[in-house]
Amino acid sequence: MSLEIECKFCDVDFAPLREKLSSNTDAMDCGVHFEQNTLFETNPPSLSKRHMLLRLRVIQERGSQQKAFVTLKMPCRKRATKDLKVLDEREVTVSNPQEFRSILSGLGFKAFAAYEKVRESWVYHGVEISFDILPFGNFVELEGAQTDIEEVIHELGLEEYQRSTLSYHALHKKYAKQSKETACDRSFTFEADERKRWCEELGIPCVAAVNLNKT
Repeated sequence: MSLEIECKFCDVDFAPLREKLSSNTDAMDCGVHFEQNTLFETNPPSLSKRHMLLRLRVIQERGSQQKAFVTLKMPCRKRATKDLKVLDEREVTVSNPQEFRSILSGLGFKAFAAYEKVRESWVYHGVEISFDILPFGNFVELEGAQTDIEEVIHELGLEEYQRSTLSYHALHKKYAKQSKETACDRSFTFEADERKRWCEELGIPCVAAVNLNKT
């Protein structure tokens, strides 16, 4: 079992944080990648009823082959707090994400949502720091030990931003409600032109949108 302890900060200006990290010799720049995530559920739904999440994540970064990970997130005995989310996380790499989707389909799982983001990753004081650009906003996600996370929050001055333990899907739902979108799709992906622009900017092959109906 691996515990995932994390929190997010909303509507963040990355520039001053990046400047602090890049000038600190203890901070490690882990690069930038484009990321596509697909969520799966049984029919009828059973995972969500047990507060579980099954995700296939495919990332593409400059100068490297495509990487893919399958993650299962579940509630754990360690209680979350109002400031931190705590989950039991199991994750493995897969060499062929499309074939794995076929396996999930054969087992009765159905892809029901997809989301994309551009992620810039850093590691500082043992905390994974992610600058995440999503179609509906910029976020910082911190993952690590509780005491280390609080130390990094203070050092980077993140207290001025809104803190959240919500998932990106919950944050998107909240955003859609606040922006009075009439239809809140469970997926949130970049428009084709925006996806193409990001791929060109990151120097990676242009990727196609996730097809939820593909097995």
